[in-house]
Amino acid sequence: MDREKIKEVERNEWNEKKKKFFTTKYKESALVAATLIATVTFTAGFTLPGGYFSNEVGNQQQQQVIGTAVLRNNKAFQAFMITDTIAMVLSTTSVFMNLFLTIISSNEYSKRLASYYIVSMVLAMVAMGLMVVAFVTGTYAVLSPSLGLAIATCVIGLSFFGLIVYTLTWSKRAVHILKHLALLYIWDIKIDYKKVHMK
Repeated sequence: MDREKIKEVERNEWNEKKKKFFTTKYKESALVAATLIATVTFTAGFTLPGGYFSNEVGNQQQQQVIGTAVLRNNKAFQAFMITDTIAMVLSTTSVFMNLFLTIISSNEYSKRLASYYIVSMVLAMVAMGLMVVAFVTGTYAVLSPSLGLAIATCVIGLSFFGLIVYTLTWSKRAVHILKHLALLYIWDIKIDYKKVHMK
């Protein structure tokens, strides 16, 4: 009986170490990815496709407000601005969560903190997808007079999502990681269930 309890305690300790290891890896990956996405989307928000109206504009466009975006009435440009802004907000939120959680969790580890790290990673991944959409819509706004080139660029850019689906469904490593995470989650539920019902 004592041996079984000792084995269970050792197993629980081993699972805790594994969870800490994976959480640390997630945290580092999410922080780097979110920081890069925030930097790129912030820069893209000020270096707008099509540029700005300036003093050098011809007489027929003097009514335009100097310093505003040339393509501001273009639907693709508007989609670019919205997706770029959402991507920047999500990635900045992810960076903030990572930094804040690092300060909080320097000496403690809990399932709640681990779930916050996973939320941070999801925010970074959604921001990455929106960054791709922002790139595609911004490129389309600039290339729309050359429709064939604009469509080709959109198809190539949006192939990102197809590659992600392919990688997640066919990559043995990705499937293995997803299964491992699911098992860790199920194991946590079992442990919590035992703790609650053994008291």
